[in-house]
Amino acid sequence: MILSLSILPSFSDSNNNGVIATLDQERLFRSSLFGQRVFKDVSDESDMLLAQELLLQSQLETEESLLTAERKKIDTEKFKKLASAFDKKVQKIRAETTENRIKLGEYSENEQNRFFKIIIPVLIQLSDEFGITTLLDHRMAILSLRDITDAAIERVDKIIGDGKEMTED
Repeated sequence: MILSLSILPSFSDSNNNGVIATLDQERLFRSSLFGQRVFKDVSDESDMLLAQELLLQSQLETEESLLTAERKKIDTEKFKKLASAFDKKVQKIRAETTENRIKLGEYSENEQNRFFKIIIPVLIQLSDEFGITTLLDHRMAILSLRDITDAAIERVDKIIGDGKEMTED
Protein backbone atom coordinates (compact mmCIF):
# COMPACT_ATOMS: atom_id res chain seq x y z
CA MET A 1 0.00 0.00 0.00
CA ILE A 2 1.51 3.35 -1.01
CA LEU A 3 0.57 6.28 1.19
CA SER A 4 0.72 9.91 0.15
CA LEU A 5 3.11 12.04 2.15
CA SER A 6 2.38 15.31 0.36
CA ILE A 7 2.53 17.23 3.63
CA LEU A 8 6.16 16.26 4.09
CA PRO A 9 8.96 18.39 2.76
CA SER A 10 10.60 17.25 -0.43
CA PHE A 11 14.02 15.73 0.09
CA SER A 12 15.12 15.78 -3.51
CA ASP A 13 18.55 17.06 -4.46
CA SER A 14 18.55 19.45 -7.39
CA ASN A 15 22.05 18.31 -8.39
CA ASN A 16 20.86 14.68 -8.63
CA ASN A 17 23.57 13.69 -6.16
CA GLY A 18 22.85 11.09 -3.59
CA VAL A 19 20.68 12.44 -0.81
CA ILE A 20 21.62 11.53 2.72
CA ALA A 21 18.99 11.55 5.45
CA THR A 22 18.89 10.44 9.05
CA LEU A 23 16.57 8.34 11.13
CA ASP A 24 16.34 8.14 14.91
CA GLN A 25 16.02 4.38 15.24
CA GLU A 26 15.42 4.46 18.99
CA ARG A 27 12.62 7.02 18.66
CA LEU A 28 11.16 5.16 15.70
CA PHE A 29 10.90 1.98 17.75
CA ARG A 30 9.84 3.67 21.00
CA SER A 31 7.18 5.85 19.32
CA SER A 32 5.74 3.25 16.98
CA LEU A 33 2.69 1.22 17.90
CA PHE A 34 4.90 -1.87 17.67
CA GLY A 35 7.45 -0.46 20.13
CA GLN A 36 4.75 0.77 22.49
CA ARG A 37 3.25 -2.73 22.54
CA VAL A 38 6.64 -4.27 23.32
CA PHE A 39 7.30 -1.74 26.10
CA LYS A 40 3.86 -2.46 27.58
CA ASP A 41 4.43 -6.22 27.35
CA VAL A 42 7.80 -5.88 29.07
CA SER A 43 6.44 -3.50 31.72
CA ASP A 44 3.46 -5.75 32.48
CA GLU A 45 5.64 -8.86 32.69
CA SER A 46 8.21 -7.04 34.81
CA ASP A 47 5.49 -5.91 37.23
CA MET A 48 4.19 -9.48 37.45
CA LEU A 49 7.68 -10.84 38.08
CA LEU A 50 8.29 -8.24 40.78
CA ALA A 51 5.01 -9.15 42.52
CA GLN A 52 5.97 -12.84 42.40
CA GLU A 53 9.45 -12.07 43.73
CA LEU A 54 8.05 -10.03 46.63
CA LEU A 55 5.62 -12.81 47.51
CA LEU A 56 8.38 -15.42 47.39
CA GLN A 57 10.65 -13.21 49.49
CA SER A 58 7.94 -12.87 52.12
CA GLN A 59 7.35 -16.63 52.13
CA LEU A 60 11.08 -17.33 52.43
CA GLU A 61 11.45 -14.89 55.31
CA THR A 62 8.60 -16.62 57.14
CA GLU A 63 10.13 -20.01 56.43
CA GLU A 64 13.52 -18.80 57.63
CA SER A 65 12.01 -17.50 60.87
CA LEU A 66 10.32 -20.83 61.47
CA LEU A 67 13.57 -22.65 60.75
CA THR A 68 15.44 -20.41 63.18
CA ALA A 69 12.83 -21.12 65.85
CA GLU A 70 13.11 -24.87 65.17
CA ARG A 71 16.87 -24.73 65.68
CA LYS A 72 16.39 -24.56 69.45
CA LYS A 73 14.08 -27.60 69.44
CA ILE A 74 15.87 -30.11 67.19
CA ASP A 75 19.26 -31.76 67.11
CA THR A 76 22.13 -30.26 65.11
CA GLU A 77 22.17 -32.87 62.32
CA LYS A 78 18.47 -32.52 61.60
CA PHE A 79 18.81 -28.73 61.60
CA LYS A 80 21.74 -28.91 59.16
CA LYS A 81 19.64 -30.99 56.77
CA LEU A 82 16.70 -28.57 57.03
CA ALA A 83 18.99 -25.55 56.61
CA SER A 84 20.66 -27.15 53.60
CA ALA A 85 17.29 -27.89 51.99
CA PHE A 86 16.19 -24.31 52.65
CA ASP A 87 19.40 -22.96 51.12
CA LYS A 88 18.91 -25.10 48.00
CA LYS A 89 15.33 -23.83 47.72
CA VAL A 90 16.53 -20.21 47.96
CA GLN A 91 19.22 -20.79 45.33
CA LYS A 92 16.70 -22.45 43.01
CA ILE A 93 14.28 -19.52 43.37
CA ARG A 94 17.10 -17.02 42.70
CA ALA A 95 18.14 -18.94 39.60
CA GLU A 96 14.55 -19.06 38.32
CA THR A 97 14.12 -15.33 39.00
CA THR A 98 17.32 -14.53 37.14
CA GLU A 99 16.28 -16.78 34.25
CA ASN A 100 12.87 -15.06 34.02
CA ARG A 101 14.52 -11.61 33.93
CA ILE A 102 16.95 -12.79 31.24
CA LYS A 103 14.08 -14.20 29.17
CA LEU A 104 12.23 -10.88 29.45
CA GLY A 105 15.30 -9.01 28.25
CA GLU A 106 15.71 -11.48 25.37
CA TYR A 107 12.06 -11.04 24.41
CA SER A 108 12.51 -7.27 24.29
CA GLU A 109 15.69 -7.52 22.22
CA ASN A 110 14.19 -10.10 19.86
CA GLU A 111 11.08 -7.99 19.28
CA GLN A 112 13.20 -4.94 18.54
CA ASN A 113 15.29 -6.94 16.06
CA ARG A 114 12.10 -8.34 14.51
CA PHE A 115 10.70 -4.81 14.19
CA PHE A 116 13.70 -3.57 12.24
CA LYS A 117 13.63 -6.60 9.94
CA ILE A 118 9.94 -6.08 9.24
CA ILE A 119 10.26 -2.37 8.48
CA ILE A 120 13.14 -2.57 6.00
CA PRO A 121 10.73 -2.49 3.01
CA VAL A 122 8.97 0.53 4.53
CA LEU A 123 12.26 2.39 4.94
CA ILE A 124 13.26 1.51 1.39
CA GLN A 125 9.92 2.78 0.09
CA LEU A 126 10.26 6.06 2.03
CA SER A 127 13.83 6.47 0.83
CA ASP A 128 12.73 5.94 -2.78
CA GLU A 129 9.90 8.47 -2.41
CA PHE A 130 12.24 11.10 -0.97
CA GLY A 131 15.12 10.33 -3.33
CA ILE A 132 17.30 9.21 -0.44
CA THR A 133 20.28 7.09 -1.39
CA THR A 134 21.82 6.84 2.07
CA LEU A 135 19.96 6.59 5.37
CA LEU A 136 22.01 6.98 8.54
CA ASP A 137 21.13 6.59 12.18
CA HIS A 138 20.91 10.12 13.61
CA ARG A 139 23.77 9.37 16.03
CA MET A 140 26.14 9.09 13.06
CA ALA A 141 25.50 12.68 11.93
CA ILE A 142 26.62 15.88 13.55
CA LEU A 143 23.85 17.82 11.85
CA SER A 144 20.99 16.55 9.76
CA LEU A 145 18.69 18.72 7.75
CA ARG A 146 16.85 15.68 6.44
CA ASP A 147 15.44 13.47 9.19
CA ILE A 148 12.65 11.10 8.20
CA THR A 149 11.86 9.69 11.64
CA ASP A 150 8.38 11.24 11.91
CA ALA A 151 7.44 10.08 8.41
CA ALA A 152 8.78 6.60 9.19
CA ILE A 153 6.77 6.36 12.43
CA GLU A 154 3.59 7.37 10.61
CA ARG A 155 4.18 4.95 7.74
CA VAL A 156 5.24 2.02 9.95
CA ASP A 157 2.18 2.46 12.18
CA LYS A 158 -0.12 2.45 9.16
CA ILE A 159 1.50 -0.59 7.57
CA ILE A 160 2.36 -2.88 10.50
CA GLY A 161 0.45 -1.45 13.46
CA ASP A 162 1.57 -3.08 16.69
CA GLY A 163 3.04 -5.99 14.69
CA LYS A 164 1.80 -8.62 17.09
CA GLU A 165 0.57 -10.89 14.33
CA MET A 166 3.29 -10.10 11.78
CA THR A 167 6.18 -12.26 10.73
CA GLU A 168 9.44 -11.15 9.14
CA ASP A 169 8.48 -12.60 5.75
